[in-house]
Amino acid sequence: EDALALFDQVYATHPQVAVVGRSLGSGVAVRLASQRPVQNLILVTPFNSLEEIAARQYPWVPVKWLLKDRFESGKYAAHIRTPTLLLAASDDDVIGRSSTQRLFESFPAGVATLKVVPDSGHNSISERGEYLRWMGDVLNR
Repeated sequence: EDALALFDQVYATHPQVAVVGRSLGSGVAVRLASQRPVQNLILVTPFNSLEEIAARQYPWVPVKWLLKDRFESGKYAAHIRTPTLLLAASDDDVIGRSSTQRLFESFPAGVATLKVVPDSGHNSISERGEYLRWMGDVLNR
């Protein structure tokens, strides 16, 4: 709700809004982009479902019953028509590549592009030159 309210406030005076979501924030960004007319969407180290990630990280915990907000990005991605860039880290130890791949495949054909930043981890992805260059390519169109 906060993301929607903020978007609406900014959009009232700036009709071209790009949205960037990183890690957990990618779940918020996908949901927002499925409900508002964003200009561009960039998702950094995104995931398909928080429940899926939590179950992989904590297999002994019944996350299905404990997790209140599931951030089911894959479900909302199917409704997005905005050009979207997904940036995955080549060596991400938090978000498995298979989760990012499932999210990518949930977008309508031709909407999303998936790029893997080489020699990067979940927390070091922004240190690589490709990260800023590929984001700039999207934002400077």
